[in-house]
Amino acid sequence: MLIKDLIAEAARMFELKSSEITGPSRQAYVVRARFALCAALRERGASYPQIGKWLGGRDHSTIIHAVDRAHYIAERDKHFAKAVERLADFEYENPCKDELQEA
Repeated sequence: MLIKDLIAEAARMFELKSSEITGPSRQAYVVRARFALCAALRERGASYPQIGKWLGGRDHSTIIHAVDRAHYIAERDKHFAKAVERLADFEYENPCKDELQEA
């Protein structure tokens, strides 16, 4: 799976562009999608620094906060929780490939 495919899937699910998720926007609807993607990537075993790199060069502490917030939101919003779960389980084209790869 390529990381760009997972970012594109998150963008599709939240009706955004991939560039919005990886970009600097602090709009609530964009941040919510980014939080979901951060949590999903963490569930897939990605490190905080690696997720930060993939999502526009963000600091690892920003990603830690995003994952914590995603868990908080998921406890209260079943639709958000389902989105995180779907992203964590998402497979694109090659289901035999288990690791995330950079584009």
